[in-house]
Amino acid sequence: MENIKKIGKHVFWIIQLIVSLILTYSVYKLLPLKYLAIVILILAVLLGLVIFMQLSSKTNKAVKMGSKVLAIVLSVLMVFVNVKVINKAQ
Repeated sequence: MENIKKIGKHVFWIIQLIVSLILTYSVYKLLPLKYLAIVILILAVLLGLVIFMQLSSKTNKAVKMGSKVLAIVLSVLMVFVNVKVINKAQ
C-alpha cells in the first residue's frame, strides 16, 4: 500500500513530463532552434514548478492540490497544441 501512495505522488508530474517530451518532439522539425530552445525552457520551468510544489514538504495541501490541477491543465493544453501542430504539419 505504501508503494502505491509513493507512486501516486509522482503520477501528475510524470504525465506532464511525457506530454512535454511528445510536444517537443512534434515541434522539433517545425521551429528554428532558437524558438525551440525557448519552448523547451518554458516547458522545463513549468515542470520544475509543478515538481517543486508537489514534492516540497513545506507546502500545504491546498498548494499541492493546486499543483496537481495545474499539471492536469498544462497536460491537456499541451495535448491540444500537439494535435493542432500535427494537423498543421500534415
